[in-house]
Amino acid sequence: MLNKKGIELSINFMVMLILALVVFGFGVKFVADLFTQAEEIRLQLDKNTEAQIEALLDRGDRFVIPIQTRDTEAGSVALFALGVLNIDATNTFEAVIDCTAGIDLKDLPIKDPANQQPIETSASGCDTWLIPKSPILLGSIVKNEKKKVSFGILPPKGTPRGIYLFKVVILEAGTQYGDIKQVRVRVN
Repeated sequence: MLNKKGIELSINFMVMLILALVVFGFGVKFVADLFTQAEEIRLQLDKNTEAQIEALLDRGDRFVIPIQTRDTEAGSVALFALGVLNIDATNTFEAVIDCTAGIDLKDLPIKDPANQQPIETSASGCDTWLIPKSPILLGSIVKNEKKKVSFGILPPKGTPRGIYLFKVVILEAGTQYGDIKQVRVRVN
């Protein structure tokens, strides 16, 4: 009789262990989904920024960036938005973003701590900070259609304080479309 109680206890323990593992697995999945959605939401445009882009494009500008300077901490994303108005025939567009300079608080060029090369030309430099990576495909835009997109610049932890400059160019089928714009990230 004692053996049956021992077996019942073992089976009950196994059932509870399996249920606990299943609940733990669902918890881990929930937290992972939550963080993924939080990152996606952070890159979405807010209504105010969309309204600013609309107003600038309604003036007839081909390509706009409403906010061109952002302050951030190393390890935090600086979020930017751009808008494109296609005034030509339907074509494919992309945004090319390149880091052009890093300037410290004394107006001196910032060097990459890893190899002492200028931060904008270093392999581990500021060109690697873009979210999503450049070029950003805007896809096919029909005549008189507006396209809005956001992009982030994420200076990694340990980034030297200063101002980092990024050139933004819109290409229509490989040819420059509109003016070249510049965004600035001030790392505090």
